Amino acid sequence: MTNFIISRVGFCKHCYKASKPSKDDIYILFGTNHQAFEAFECKHDTPEIKRGFVPFLWEKLAVQSMDSGMYVHTIKTCSICGVEINYTQDKKLETMGTIKRVNENGKEFKLYIQRIRWTKTMLPVKEWNALVNFKGTGYELDDWKYQP
Repeated sequence: MTNFIISRVGFCKHCYKASKPSKDDIYILFGTNHQAFEAFECKHDTPEIKRGFVPFLWEKLAVQSMDSGMYVHTIKTCSICGVEINYTQDKKLETMGTIKRVNENGKEFKLYIQRIRWTKTMLPVKEWNALVNFKGTGYELDDWKYQP
């Protein structure tokens, strides 16, 4: 069973330095309604003002009570430069999940989403809940809409 995962747009310094997202970049989203990962391709180059703003996968690991309040331990992964999509499972990498596909012969196969760069964070529960409940718009790309 996977931990609770959400997709939210955030700033990635590595993607900023590499002028990403750009046309043809592949990114991963996690659909909370369908509880599934999906891969998408950027359909256009990003305007300079949006450079570095990319989808992130946030994974809730645990909740911890501390003297200063309740905190959520998370792993934050850029869905462009923080993951690899592989046809075979690399045992040296952590597998976040899979994407099911069907080849031209109708046979189902899996693509493995493997984490290669991530940040462990600890957020106050209030901040985590705000991130989970955030439904705002304004700085995402048009083609980042999750469509099952």
